[in-house]
Amino acid sequence: MLRPTRPSKLDTSVGRVTSVFSGNDRDWVQHVGNVMFDVESLPEYAVRCVRIDRKKGTEQFRPKADAFGPLSYLAAFGCTLSIIILALSIHYKDGMALLAVCFLSLLSTLIGIGNYWTLELPERKVPDKNAPPGDVVVRHPKGAFLVVQCDEDVARQLFFAPETIDYWVENVWRYRYMSLLGTLMLMSGVVALGNATNVLQTAFAAAYMLINAAYWVVAALPARRHWNLSGFEVKTQEFVLPSTDLPHKSTATVAPSNDLLDEAGPEKEDVAEPAEKKGRWKSTRERWASEKKEKKIAKKKADAKKAQDKCKKYKASYNETFTWALFMAIVATGTGKWAIKNGAVPDTEAWQQWLHEAEQKAKEVDPIRARLERRDKGHFQELFTVPEWHPQAAIGRYMVEEKKQLMKEFV
Repeated sequence: MLRPTRPSKLDTSVGRVTSVFSGNDRDWVQHVGNVMFDVESLPEYAVRCVRIDRKKGTEQFRPKADAFGPLSYLAAFGCTLSIIILALSIHYKDGMALLAVCFLSLLSTLIGIGNYWTLELPERKVPDKNAPPGDVVVRHPKGAFLVVQCDEDVARQLFFAPETIDYWVENVWRYRYMSLLGTLMLMSGVVALGNATNVLQTAFAAAYMLINAAYWVVAALPARRHWNLSGFEVKTQEFVLPSTDLPHKSTATVAPSNDLLDEAGPEKEDVAEPAEKKGRWKSTRERWASEKKEKKIAKKKADAKKAQDKCKKYKASYNETFTWALFMAIVATGTGKWAIKNGAVPDTEAWQQWLHEAEQKAKEVDPIRARLERRDKGHFQELFTVPEWHPQAAIGRYMVEEKKQLMKEFV
């Protein structure tokens, strides 16, 4: 339906976007960037790395709605239904049905004209050859990271430039007059349909059921199906582990549970129980606690297996903790200076020391590290070599040192 006001920009998604080198920072993910990489679908603590470049001959390409996407086929399907009902109205000589199909069909056309828009992205007027690399890190609230290697122009279009909607009908009052006309057409169509014959009313009902079902199906499709992003070439990057026994690649570990009491609560100290009864009661409690703990462990392992399978789908790195995920992102970028601005770590002495050591470890191996050919697909893929270092143990050590220092200051 025609709304009294129209949005001025595309919807954003949750996440924190930080440029590794240029200093740009946003506390949201722009619509086009989220559509291209689907950051929200990454599992917890996953790290996905990609390189995105413009295809040759598409230097002036800008992201835009796909003219031959699912919505275009849906519009053609709706037009076909209108033509069928129009033919039935003429065949059965039903003038009211004829008016109804004309009013309601033209209403859809009017809505399309009033809401027709194109995406306006600002362009760099003078290309700057000295601009820093546009590498970007996207952190999702659930702890997943997306590392994007690209030039500054691509980063601006996907993550930082304002996504302004340019409507074909710019004048606000002209749009409101169209809304008034659309309301009158809707009311006239409903009145005419109410006076049509039962046969045509049934045809209208069937058509609206079909078109609504089709809209539900199209709405369930991935958002990328509705966009034309053919001017970009995305290459997936993966990590190479020096050994397979690194902690973050092992099976999920579960902390011991402290909930060892049953629903009846703790024992009362002032109630004396026979030794035999107390022993049986303790044994039952221990069995229940053991079963509960086993269920928690089984659930956590199942969740970890599900997350690993999802990471394989997106060719992302699976990590058990946020600290491991952060270190993998630092390995991919070659620096950890962006982490504090991104809000990934607190600005404390312990974390600053950890970031410094993590960056040094990441630089021990060449950041772009090796190019290997995939024989099954016949293309080259960039692989990041992960150094042998335990980030979880390192931050624990620095936190202990910081705590000791604080204790000395207060004593």
